[in-house]
Amino acid sequence: MHFLIRRYIRTNPETGQDEYQQFQIRTRQLTIGRAPSQHVQITEHVVNSRHAIISQDRHGHVSINAVSSNGFKINGEFRKKALLSPGDSIQIGSSSITVEKTRADHPVVLTVDIADTTNQQESLHHTSIQQVVLSKKAWSWIFAISILSIFFLIPVSGVLSLPAGQFLRDQTILPDDSLWLSGPLHQSHQVIGKECDACHTTP
Repeated sequence: MHFLIRRYIRTNPETGQDEYQQFQIRTRQLTIGRAPSQHVQITEHVVNSRHAIISQDRHGHVSINAVSSNGFKINGEFRKKALLSPGDSIQIGSSSITVEKTRADHPVVLTVDIADTTNQQESLHHTSIQQVVLSKKAWSWIFAISILSIFFLIPVSGVLSLPAGQFLRDQTILPDDSLWLSGPLHQSHQVIGKECDACHTTP
């Protein structure tokens, strides 16, 4: 038994036509509910983990049965079980499932319009930077100056002042001039010492 699920994505702003994503499911019973294991998942709190089941008998009759006590609406009428015909609209929570085709030996075609509740839930906890005291420009300057102070001005102060440099090298949490130093002189160059112009004759 096949079910062809057509899920509404959006209305094309240029053509004005509805766009769908469709896929086939081979199963004896199409399950609908909030759980991720359901064939059609509706993530609303009013929907049970397994809310309803759509099935088709060998004569091609398609029916829907509620698993939970909440039931559903068929064409606006509250029901717990019903025979489905093309054009029927099933409403579960804020989502709707429209029956397109129910011919025997053919896939049952269902158009699913899942209500997008994600953005509504996230907007309750959304905080924009305009709600804080400082503007984006002020925060940008604070971060830039903080990074400049930590990783440049503090090590430079250690170069300009020998006591400060020694103090910074003794600390483990503060950056010092070792950030840009290459380290101690290699053993093979010990005979030269600090006479750098012995090798670097050209500036």
